Amino acid sequence: MLELRNQELTDLNRSADFLGRTLRENVELHSMDSANSQAKFITESGKLISTSYATTPEGDTQFTDVVVEDVETITSDDYVDSVVSENIHKFIRDIRADEYNTAEVRFTDVLQSFEDRSKVVNAREKFQMVQERFSDSMNITNTSQWKKLNEVSNLLTSFLAENQESVTKMKDISNGIKLCTSVHKAFNAPVQSLEEVVSESSFTVPSDSNKTLYDMLCQQELIRKEILESKANFAQSWAGNEAVQHLANCIYSKPEVIAEGLEDAIREIPYLALATKAELTDVFESVFKITSDEVITKKDVREFVHCVFESKKAAKSELLSVLSEKYGLNIQSLKFVPSFSGLAKAQSVVFEVLSKATRKEGVLHDVLVEFSSFLRKKGGVHVLEVNDFLTESFSNAGYSLVENGIMAQYINVPKLKADLQALKILVGGGDAAPEGAMGDAGAEMEPGVEPDPEAVGKNPVAEPGVAPEEAPQGPDTMTDELPPEAAGDEMPGEMDAEMPPEGLGDDSEAAQAGGMDMEGGAPEEMGGGGDAASLVADLEALIASLAGGGGGMDDMEGGAPPEEGFQKSDAVPGEEAPAEEEGGAEEGGAPPENGEANGMPPKADGKKPFPPKKKKPFPPQ
Repeated sequence: MLELRNQELTDLNRSADFLGRTLRENVELHSMDSANSQAKFITESGKLISTSYATTPEGDTQFTDVVVEDVETITSDDYVDSVVSENIHKFIRDIRADEYNTAEVRFTDVLQSFEDRSKVVNAREKFQMVQERFSDSMNITNTSQWKKLNEVSNLLTSFLAENQESVTKMKDISNGIKLCTSVHKAFNAPVQSLEEVVSESSFTVPSDSNKTLYDMLCQQELIRKEILESKANFAQSWAGNEAVQHLANCIYSKPEVIAEGLEDAIREIPYLALATKAELTDVFESVFKITSDEVITKKDVREFVHCVFESKKAAKSELLSVLSEKYGLNIQSLKFVPSFSGLAKAQSVVFEVLSKATRKEGVLHDVLVEFSSFLRKKGGVHVLEVNDFLTESFSNAGYSLVENGIMAQYINVPKLKADLQALKILVGGGDAAPEGAMGDAGAEMEPGVEPDPEAVGKNPVAEPGVAPEEAPQGPDTMTDELPPEAAGDEMPGEMDAEMPPEGLGDDSEAAQAGGMDMEGGAPEEMGGGGDAASLVADLEALIASLAGGGGGMDDMEGGAPPEEGFQKSDAVPGEEAPAEEEGGAEEGGAPPENGEANGMPPKADGKKPFPPKKKKPFPPQ
């Protein structure tokens, strides 16, 4: 429900952290005006950054018309009064000059300035709250604990270098090294001052792999921020959204049309399901001001809001359930949590383990114990400074920094391999069945793939001397529920006799996606040739690397692989185990339709991938 949500607010929060990393100070999103594509950010140094934003065709977030103001100045009474006086002066001047078109705009500015003056107290309170966050839970590099840590950095590096063998055996330390290296590479932004950013008048936050890593590290914090921002100013944040505007324009439509518009709006903005009647009224009235020239009475708006509010109760219950079960969030007690809080906790574990290893080091031990406890409750972009400190310490001590190992722990490797297999089919190297074809008789085929009636249960590539590839199946595969055709399906492609252990008994999504050939080449009849063949080879290499460096994901989802050469129920002492039937069929299933009675057909080199069966449950054809 939340995975398909509108990413506008998410991108702005990510941009705040990206800008903070560049400035080397914490930056928080203050407000988002979706109708005018404008955003405001508050910096740790007390500056308010106002800017316009837009999404480029490449998916990057570009900020232009950057204006920086001092928060203390713009919230003072003298400044607010001067703005009101200036707008009144401009309005009167245009009236005297008979410039009524301009005077109408000036009058709107006058009304807005009076409204801003009435809200100046609330604005001060909000700015003060953000500043307290900066000084409380997000300040690391301006503390005595950080200063002490830097003073003992040479002692830490010496200890790591002298005890490298024992330190690397600690699982928490080895995982910490991988995490630090990946984060350091992803967020290694050059340092810039705020003056340099303003002088360039624009800056761009790229949409690349860093975004994926950021989302994984700060997923829960992002959800919290978006909910809190929506609750604080829902109308201003989402009045410019097309789905919300479409829903508002259904005010005089039939109930079924309203229900359809509400469904689209909640799919785009799930937080709409949490909105109160007052928030719905504000956002609809804001939309009517932007899009409608008709006079809509308050009674009609009130009735429409009541209809929408009652209709979204089911969606609200579902969203609350998702937030509670998947993200561990309780809306009733939701509090602000800064970005990178999870990363700070992971780093705290590293410092804690190091403190236990340095019990005989005196000062170093005391500093590490103090900093570990101190860091556990922190967050914000200062955590990236701590990450740089750890990376530099391990690097100076001569440790080998692995850059890609940590990604396999966060990526759904089986799902990624299945997607790569589908991509390989599309580019012309298709030697795998569509996902779900094995183990599910009712599964649908990939869009655009036409089934061949004559090829059901047979090898689609009739190449002499080439053995069809066995699709790895888990021990729990219920093939007795399959029709005979499905139970006898075989997968094309070559497979070496030395099957990797993780390929046996794998119940993961990747294994059921079609048992792609990891090492052998695609059959010539299926290959695309030229650039496509090169791309297929690259995909095969990538899939093979994922199979080898999946970080244990396949073992977690597929269970422990059975011993090679034995079926689940055929482990008879003194007998050779029968070869696995294609598609994972157990003894008693449908006979193979390719005319081979004993095991699989011989490979091109004359050898069979498995020993022939001793048992012959079916007579040879």
